[in-house]
Amino acid sequence: ISDVTFDEKPLAISYDYMDNDVMLFASKTGELYYLDDTDLVEIKGAPKITSLCVHKERIFVTTGGEGTSLWFSDDFDPTNWVVSLNEAGFIDFQGEYGKLLKAVSFLDYVYVFREYGISRVTAYGNQEEFSTDSLFGKQGKIYGESVTDCGDFIIMLTTSGIYRFNGLDTTKILSEYDDMILGVDNQSAKGIFDGKTFYLKMKMNFSGVTEDVLLVYDTYKKSSYIARYLNITDLAFFPGSVNQAMCLVSGKKYVYKLVKTANTLTKEWVSPFYDLGVSSKLKRLYKLSLYTLEEITLTIECDNKKLEYNLSGGGVQEVYPSLQGELFRISIKSTTASPEICNLTVYVEFIKGEM
Repeated sequence: ISDVTFDEKPLAISYDYMDNDVMLFASKTGELYYLDDTDLVEIKGAPKITSLCVHKERIFVTTGGEGTSLWFSDDFDPTNWVVSLNEAGFIDFQGEYGKLLKAVSFLDYVYVFREYGISRVTAYGNQEEFSTDSLFGKQGKIYGESVTDCGDFIIMLTTSGIYRFNGLDTTKILSEYDDMILGVDNQSAKGIFDGKTFYLKMKMNFSGVTEDVLLVYDTYKKSSYIARYLNITDLAFFPGSVNQAMCLVSGKKYVYKLVKTANTLTKEWVSPFYDLGVSSKLKRLYKLSLYTLEEITLTIECDNKKLEYNLSGGGVQEVYPSLQGELFRISIKSTTASPEICNLTVYVEFIKGEM
């Protein structure tokens, strides 16, 4: 496009400027440009930008340095950052919530996600009418790039887990991953949303080893899974005619699209160790059945005993493990592109008199 280079990966956002579709490029080191067709034009006087959003025809940005100021451009003019009552300006945030991490235009407000809380900015018309208030959910330290607008709500990752925010309250979700998240540094986490699925590039702990993973969460079905060994370094969603979630992969020079099927990946479902609804009682799992169209590997564990079955598929499959114990775990592995597995049923009898 031009000979302009950035000291680091820039942020980007689209804007309708004087009836032209332009793209703004900004960075934490102070560069700000807009791209109009093939011309990249430098914008002078802007702060060092760490995140940005469009709201009511203004650009709202969080800034570097002390990280306590929310700047906004002149209305209808992203090139004007002259501070005055009639042009651009800034709001200084102080207090216990920490640095400003990300600005998001959501439900007619600008929400500012800070290290330990959320501030809401009402920004209509003239600057004199702007107002702020703070929301706090005691959700732990927020990871800024994980904050993702998912339409009716926002999803974010914190040091205490994953939360959904509806504009007023935070609700914990996907708590089954808490043990794999707690104590893991996720400063590099990043989320995107494609209209149905939330993707989160993050780190998780697997038996004491921290790994890069991709969390995939279907917000309609409320179902999720973890993809490992993908080596994803960045994510982006391209709307419009492309309508595709994309990613960059470590060591590769191509842009990849995220798809729901993968021939080369091993898919695995693992249950927790479960007492089958009756605690402190000896049980015998004498039969297990499920429906599968393709080949799978079924594993049943109980009290340090493990049985593995390679099932051929084609319909209902039955095994007779006759495992006796208190806690059981079941796992299913598949290497096919789109495995269809359902109706998992276990048959158990309780051993009378045994506790």
